[in-house]
Amino acid sequence: MNCRKFQNYINSFLNNELLDRDILKEFIIHALSCKECYDELEIYYTLQVGLELAESDASMSFDFKGEIERMLIEMDYGIKTADRVEWIEKSVRYTANIVVVMTGIMCLIKLL
Repeated sequence: MNCRKFQNYINSFLNNELLDRDILKEFIIHALSCKECYDELEIYYTLQVGLELAESDASMSFDFKGEIERMLIEMDYGIKTADRVEWIEKSVRYTANIVVVMTGIMCLIKLL
């Protein structure tokens, strides 16, 4: 993902509207590897959360940088976990298909 595309997805990401897993993966990878885009994401996040805090009259300090980094890392971990589960499911289906075919071949051999 390039920087321009990343910038187009910032609001969708912050509003949990970035539903396509492949785009989300690219977004996270880019955010963690491009300092300029990460800084821009952090600014948008700080503004969004800061406005929410101001509207709620909350008078607490908030580690915006740590929170956005934690959010990106957790999402990245979740995507990688989902990818692993998907790989395991495909492997199990593939293995099951092989067992079925081999069982069929064994039955045919016994009939001959």
